[in-house]
Amino acid sequence: IRSISDSAKFYLVTCEPGAEIYERFGHSGIRVYDSNNNIDNVFHWGLFSFDTPNFIGRFISGNTDYEMGVYSTNVFLTQYIERGSTIYAQELDLTPEQKHFIWAKLWDNYRPENRKYRYNFIYDNCATRPYQLIISAYDHKVTLFDNLQPTTYRSIINKYVPVGSPFNTGINLIIGSDADKNITTQKSIAFPMYTKDALNYA
Repeated sequence: IRSISDSAKFYLVTCEPGAEIYERFGHSGIRVYDSNNNIDNVFHWGLFSFDTPNFIGRFISGNTDYEMGVYSTNVFLTQYIERGSTIYAQELDLTPEQKHFIWAKLWDNYRPENRKYRYNFIYDNCATRPYQLIISAYDHKVTLFDNLQPTTYRSIINKYVPVGSPFNTGINLIIGSDADKNITTQKSIAFPMYTKDALNYA
């Protein structure tokens, strides 16, 4: 693992949603920029194979394996720029110790035996993974203010996936009875655009 300097900068990167079903909720990653060591990479948890049998069905039902990837920032951002998605970068307020902690954890996550995981819309995805890593650097002592508008999983899903479509119906069925319960800011971090807003007020 290459070392980073104490002056390295870390960002939560959030990309607005796209048109494909697997793009509908947006995407998150962690950018590490260290000019002293010529490092500028985005670590994200959004790689998957289209060759998976019944990919869309498995995706909707939460039975798809995803992997963590590491891209140069330019390569990562290009695909979102080309599809017209706005990209947000929130710089994290970290001590040198916290920066080195996240840097080591990112590369540990990228080890071949660790990089694959079972994607889940609510509990384990491209937004929850960077969020959990970030708050672990603060020893989980992060306060999320519940000042966002009260919402439910169904309301969020309906916002991004057309009501009445098979995708919308399938996702809501998978969530089940929890779909209409009011959720906290903590639970909304499953969705990238909400993760961005939650950390903005943390």
